[in-house]
Amino acid sequence: MGFFRSMWWSSPPSPPSPPPQTPSLTFSANDDGTNICTLPGDYSYLIGEPVLAAARGGEKLLQSYSVGSACGPAGLTESIFNPVTVVHWNPSTDLDTIIDSFTKDQEFNKEFLRVFVFLIDDEQSFKPESIQKLLAGSTCQFFFVTSERIPQGPYFVRDAILYQSWRLFPDIYEAFQLPTTHGHGQDEFRGVTIMKDGVLMVPIPSRLHFPKTPDKPLNGLRVTVKDIIHLKGVRTTGQSRSYAKLYRPRENTASIVTRLVEQGAMIIGKTKCTQFASSDQPTADWVDYHCPWNPRGDGYLSPRGSSTGTCVALAGYEWCDLGIGTDSKRDKWLTHES
Repeated sequence: MGFFRSMWWSSPPSPPSPPPQTPSLTFSANDDGTNICTLPGDYSYLIGEPVLAAARGGEKLLQSYSVGSACGPAGLTESIFNPVTVVHWNPSTDLDTIIDSFTKDQEFNKEFLRVFVFLIDDEQSFKPESIQKLLAGSTCQFFFVTSERIPQGPYFVRDAILYQSWRLFPDIYEAFQLPTTHGHGQDEFRGVTIMKDGVLMVPIPSRLHFPKTPDKPLNGLRVTVKDIIHLKGVRTTGQSRSYAKLYRPRENTASIVTRLVEQGAMIIGKTKCTQFASSDQPTADWVDYHCPWNPRGDGYLSPRGSSTGTCVALAGYEWCDLGIGTDSKRDKWLTHES
């Protein structure tokens, strides 16, 4: 048996039983009005922008079903955010293999498997009985169907509207000045400040939403940006409180960042640096903001260099792929080496 069947099917199938209890979901609202959901296992998610509206031209885009019948999903509280998994569906779909690959993703939680959204190619020829039969006996009791094209993976649904999910990871080494989110392929950014137990949380998009393609070779790569490099919509602090107070959020994004975003990269935040990329030494010279912790050794080795936050994030977090830093002493080193 595949992973999906061994996890969610009784063996052998038993007679219909009462629907399982609604999973324990905890919701909270951030100061900026964004919503946060915590799933069992202490998986926290920022609920992002809608990726699929409830209707277009008066026609519902998500058709709902229960596993036991063709009626709507009785028992699913539609007025709250419910975790769902989006899957591309056709008669040859191997659901076991798909779910097995999903569960290997760091941002995925098994609670997303309680409700499905199946993307179908042809609504006219689609027969819900084929999916109801497949899911019979599983803990999944409800599913939606749509012909819209969106990436597979974990989302949230409320009132038949599908929302982006961003898993929240703690910045335990204090590498980030400001986490950010943005739309895929868009170079306008939004700063996100979410604290949990006194630790800054960083929203990370699921890799499942960004399969690599020839025209998007960097699709889904998580990239940090040193805080002397501009992002549209976000303040550049240069690690100076006075500078951050004096200048408004930037109106343009640095060209190097725009080129990465055009190739599919996701910018997950601005990382700390020495003030204006100078030669500050930790920790005495770090006055306005505290220096990041070094994830190597016993944690008390000094992280050196102006791109400190970039290096700490790459060394300390497996959910961080790339980082943009600067080399402000290159000319001096070349002169010295020559």
